[in-house]
Amino acid sequence: MPQLDALPEPIHILLVRDDPVGSLHLRLAIAMAPIRTVVHGIEKTVSAVRSLTRSIRGGSRAPQLILLECDLKDAASQEILSLARKSPEIARAALVVLGDGDDPEQESKASVLGATGFIARPERASDLPRLARDLGRVWTSVQAMAS
Repeated sequence: MPQLDALPEPIHILLVRDDPVGSLHLRLAIAMAPIRTVVHGIEKTVSAVRSLTRSIRGGSRAPQLILLECDLKDAASQEILSLARKSPEIARAALVVLGDGDDPEQESKASVLGATGFIARPERASDLPRLARDLGRVWTSVQAMAS
């Protein structure tokens, strides 16, 4: 059994989503991922992102990974992504868009708008292990780019 002080610090993840049931599924997938995490959630609105920025300025811990569940055809989702990337308080965080896996344009649009990565959102409970693996893979690649 590893020593507690030898374990890596948990990754602080911010989950930005407007569907409580989907949020629960994502939290389950995150718990299955091969990384230690602390998950925070906010509603998917521009005012919530602005509020997050203010709280970080006030001393709250900035997330290391932001999971933004959105449809990039939606102007509000694009604005949230843009705002997150322009905010110096959260711009250092890896930002992964959870989008429609059936639309190949979503991934390229996410990249153009400043996302670090793109993962197809889970459609069924059986998709959760795939999402957990994808989250582990994305975090590993983010860590590799940072070093």
